[in-house]
Amino acid sequence: MAADVRSEKRRSSKRPCTLSWEEQGQTRYTRAEGSNVSPSGVGLKCPIELRAGTSVYIEEHDAAKKSYGVVRHCTRRETSYLVGVELGIYRYLAARYHPDNPKTGDF
Repeated sequence: MAADVRSEKRRSSKRPCTLSWEEQGQTRYTRAEGSNVSPSGVGLKCPIELRAGTSVYIEEHDAAKKSYGVVRHCTRRETSYLVGVELGIYRYLAARYHPDNPKTGDF
């Protein structure tokens, strides 16, 4: 079993949410369920695959929390996908407007 090398503690979260993102000029939506959360990221169980680098908007159903983020990884898990999203407006804008380098936003 691999060691957990994350720099921040994560806690379990089962909150339902809606994800939205732009794809081919259209806004797409899907429902997801929280898996874990940290101050700078969230893991979500999602019924569809999302590409790494995709800018997403997350809206929790009950808590009325809203966040922007960027998909960092997406891994198939049985009948769904585990999607890792890095939260933060800077990363979101860099990925959206400079997809050639979504980490920094540089050309």
